[in-house]
Amino acid sequence: MTGDQFNERKYKKLRASPLKSSHIIILTMQRCPKESVPEWEEVAAMACGIQNIYLSVTAAGLGGYWSSPKLLMSQIHHHIDLAEGEECYGFFYIGVPMQEIELTIEKKPLEDKVTWYR
Repeated sequence: MTGDQFNERKYKKLRASPLKSSHIIILTMQRCPKESVPEWEEVAAMACGIQNIYLSVTAAGLGGYWSSPKLLMSQIHHHIDLAEGEECYGFFYIGVPMQEIELTIEKKPLEDKVTWYR
């Protein structure tokens, strides 16, 4: 990116993130050629699979996250062969945490987030 779109901080982070990870999974989805299932269901199923990766990584004592950097997403087709109907949805970075992270999650009551209809 050039001009006003260039962000030095994002550029440095984009270059450094892969080097901090022991593994990077390229997340792609092959759309059903018959389109017998709505696309949103296929994307949701893929996201559920990625959630399982999150859970597995955490259970193994590792860290991980899903990221879709705009620059990499626009250039991925230059680096991997995508089949017709296949799209890249980002990257899942996996690594060993550098330090113990204490999670302090403050949860709101369920009633603040859910509307029940009868």
